[in-house]
Amino acid sequence: MLSPERLTVKAAEAIQIAAQEARKAEHPQIDGVHLLQALLDQEEGIVAPILNKLGVMVHLIRERNLASLGTRARVSGGADPGLSRDLNRALDVAEEEARGLGDEYVSTEHLLLGLSEEKSDAGKILREVGATREALREALEAVRGSHRVTDQTPEDTFRALARFSRDLTE
Repeated sequence: MLSPERLTVKAAEAIQIAAQEARKAEHPQIDGVHLLQALLDQEEGIVAPILNKLGVMVHLIRERNLASLGTRARVSGGADPGLSRDLNRALDVAEEEARGLGDEYVSTEHLLLGLSEEKSDAGKILREVGATREALREALEAVRGSHRVTDQTPEDTFRALARFSRDLTE
Protein backbone atom coordinates (compact mmCIF):
# COMPACT_ATOMS: atom_id res chain seq x y z
CA MET A 1 0.00 0.00 0.00
CA LEU A 2 1.31 3.42 -1.00
CA SER A 3 2.22 5.56 1.99
CA PRO A 4 0.75 9.11 1.94
CA GLU A 5 4.12 10.47 3.13
CA ARG A 6 5.68 9.30 -0.14
CA LEU A 7 3.32 11.41 -2.28
CA THR A 8 4.10 14.82 -3.71
CA VAL A 9 1.65 17.61 -2.96
CA LYS A 10 0.08 17.41 -6.45
CA ALA A 11 -0.21 13.60 -6.32
CA ALA A 12 -1.92 13.76 -2.92
CA GLU A 13 -4.25 16.49 -4.21
CA ALA A 14 -5.18 14.39 -7.25
CA ILE A 15 -6.03 11.36 -5.11
CA GLN A 16 -8.04 13.53 -2.73
CA ILE A 17 -9.96 15.16 -5.59
CA ALA A 18 -10.63 11.73 -7.13
CA ALA A 19 -12.13 10.60 -3.82
CA GLN A 20 -14.24 13.76 -3.52
CA GLU A 21 -15.57 13.37 -7.05
CA ALA A 22 -16.42 9.70 -6.50
CA ARG A 23 -18.26 10.60 -3.29
CA LYS A 24 -20.09 13.52 -4.93
CA ALA A 25 -21.16 11.33 -7.86
CA GLU A 26 -22.29 8.63 -5.39
CA HIS A 27 -19.95 6.06 -6.90
CA PRO A 28 -19.25 3.07 -4.64
CA GLN A 29 -15.52 2.98 -5.49
CA ILE A 30 -12.74 5.34 -6.46
CA ASP A 31 -11.61 4.07 -9.82
CA GLY A 32 -8.75 4.95 -12.12
CA VAL A 33 -11.06 7.14 -14.21
CA HIS A 34 -11.63 9.35 -11.15
CA LEU A 35 -7.89 9.74 -10.68
CA LEU A 36 -7.25 10.24 -14.39
CA GLN A 37 -9.83 13.03 -14.46
CA ALA A 38 -8.23 14.70 -11.46
CA LEU A 39 -4.80 14.51 -13.14
CA LEU A 40 -6.15 15.93 -16.40
CA ASP A 41 -7.86 18.79 -14.56
CA GLN A 42 -4.81 19.82 -12.52
CA GLU A 43 -3.61 23.27 -13.39
CA GLU A 44 0.11 23.60 -13.99
CA GLY A 45 0.67 19.88 -13.63
CA ILE A 46 3.05 17.76 -15.66
CA VAL A 47 0.49 15.21 -16.94
CA ALA A 48 -0.81 17.31 -19.86
CA PRO A 49 2.70 18.23 -21.09
CA ILE A 50 3.69 14.55 -21.03
CA LEU A 51 0.60 13.58 -23.02
CA ASN A 52 1.17 16.48 -25.41
CA LYS A 53 4.78 15.33 -25.92
CA LEU A 54 3.32 12.00 -27.08
CA GLY A 55 1.14 13.82 -29.58
CA VAL A 56 -1.99 12.68 -27.75
CA MET A 57 -4.99 14.98 -27.80
CA VAL A 58 -5.74 15.57 -24.13
CA HIS A 59 -9.31 16.63 -24.90
CA LEU A 60 -9.92 13.21 -26.49
CA ILE A 61 -8.79 11.44 -23.31
CA ARG A 62 -10.93 13.81 -21.25
CA GLU A 63 -14.04 13.08 -23.40
CA ARG A 64 -13.58 9.31 -23.20
CA ASN A 65 -12.89 9.51 -19.50
CA LEU A 66 -15.99 11.62 -18.81
CA ALA A 67 -18.08 9.16 -20.82
CA SER A 68 -16.73 6.32 -18.68
CA LEU A 69 -17.48 8.24 -15.48
CA GLY A 70 -21.04 8.69 -16.70
CA THR A 71 -21.57 4.92 -16.90
CA ARG A 72 -20.56 4.22 -13.30
CA ALA A 73 -23.08 2.70 -10.92
CA ARG A 74 -24.41 4.96 -8.19
CA VAL A 75 -25.29 4.16 -4.60
CA SER A 76 -26.83 6.54 -2.15
CA GLY A 77 -26.47 6.65 1.58
CA GLY A 78 -23.49 4.36 1.82
CA ALA A 79 -20.09 4.72 3.37
CA ASP A 80 -17.34 6.73 1.73
CA PRO A 81 -16.02 5.03 -1.40
CA GLY A 82 -12.85 3.01 -1.09
CA LEU A 83 -10.14 2.45 -3.66
CA SER A 84 -10.93 -0.16 -6.30
CA ARG A 85 -8.62 -3.13 -6.65
CA ASP A 86 -7.44 -1.87 -10.05
CA LEU A 87 -6.64 1.58 -8.67
CA ASN A 88 -4.74 0.03 -5.75
CA ARG A 89 -2.66 -1.91 -8.26
CA ALA A 90 -2.08 1.25 -10.33
CA LEU A 91 -0.82 3.01 -7.20
CA ASP A 92 1.56 0.10 -6.54
CA VAL A 93 2.86 0.39 -10.13
CA ALA A 94 3.28 4.15 -9.62
CA GLU A 95 5.42 3.50 -6.56
CA GLU A 96 7.49 0.94 -8.48
CA GLU A 97 8.01 3.49 -11.27
CA ALA A 98 9.15 6.15 -8.80
CA ARG A 99 11.71 3.76 -7.34
CA GLY A 100 12.82 2.65 -10.80
CA LEU A 101 13.40 6.26 -11.85
CA GLY A 102 15.37 6.98 -8.69
CA ASP A 103 12.72 9.31 -7.28
CA GLU A 104 12.16 9.78 -3.58
CA TYR A 105 8.47 10.67 -3.90
CA VAL A 106 5.54 9.44 -6.01
CA SER A 107 4.44 12.28 -8.26
CA THR A 108 1.61 12.77 -10.75
CA GLU A 109 3.66 11.40 -13.64
CA HIS A 110 4.15 8.17 -11.71
CA LEU A 111 0.39 8.00 -11.12
CA LEU A 112 -0.13 8.40 -14.88
CA LEU A 113 2.32 5.57 -15.55
CA GLY A 114 0.47 3.40 -13.04
CA LEU A 115 -2.88 4.18 -14.64
CA SER A 116 -1.55 3.19 -18.06
CA GLU A 117 -1.15 -0.34 -16.70
CA GLU A 118 -4.62 -0.45 -15.17
CA LYS A 119 -6.87 -3.22 -16.49
CA SER A 120 -10.10 -1.20 -16.34
CA ASP A 121 -11.26 1.92 -18.16
CA ALA A 122 -8.51 4.45 -17.36
CA GLY A 123 -5.80 2.13 -18.63
CA LYS A 124 -7.80 1.19 -21.71
CA ILE A 125 -8.46 4.84 -22.54
CA LEU A 126 -4.77 5.72 -22.24
CA ARG A 127 -3.58 2.73 -24.26
CA GLU A 128 -6.17 3.33 -27.01
CA VAL A 129 -4.70 6.78 -27.69
CA GLY A 130 -1.11 5.50 -27.63
CA ALA A 131 -0.25 6.42 -24.05
CA THR A 132 1.30 3.08 -23.13
CA ARG A 133 3.61 2.72 -20.18
CA GLU A 134 6.68 2.62 -22.46
CA ALA A 135 5.61 5.64 -24.53
CA LEU A 136 4.74 7.62 -21.41
CA ARG A 137 8.08 6.81 -19.85
CA GLU A 138 9.93 8.08 -22.93
CA ALA A 139 7.84 11.26 -22.99
CA LEU A 140 8.42 11.74 -19.27
CA GLU A 141 12.16 11.51 -19.71
CA ALA A 142 11.98 14.04 -22.57
CA VAL A 143 9.89 16.47 -20.51
CA ARG A 144 11.76 16.32 -17.23
CA GLY A 145 15.22 15.32 -18.42
CA SER A 146 17.62 14.18 -15.73
CA HIS A 147 15.70 15.83 -12.91
CA ARG A 148 14.52 13.61 -10.09
CA VAL A 149 11.65 13.97 -7.64
CA THR A 150 13.52 14.72 -4.44
CA ASP A 151 10.92 16.83 -2.64
CA GLN A 152 7.15 17.12 -2.38
CA THR A 153 6.81 20.02 -4.85
CA PRO A 154 8.70 18.95 -8.01
CA GLU A 155 6.09 20.53 -10.29
CA ASP A 156 7.38 23.96 -9.24
CA THR A 157 10.81 22.97 -10.50
CA PHE A 158 9.44 21.61 -13.77
CA ARG A 159 7.44 24.81 -14.37
CA ALA A 160 10.49 26.96 -13.67
CA LEU A 161 12.60 24.87 -16.03
CA ALA A 162 9.99 25.16 -18.77
CA ARG A 163 9.70 28.91 -18.26
CA PHE A 164 13.41 29.71 -18.16
CA SER A 165 14.80 27.23 -20.63
CA ARG A 166 14.35 26.40 -24.26
CA ASP A 167 14.57 23.20 -26.22
CA LEU A 168 17.61 23.45 -28.49
CA THR A 169 16.53 20.38 -30.46
CA GLU A 170 13.44 22.12 -31.83
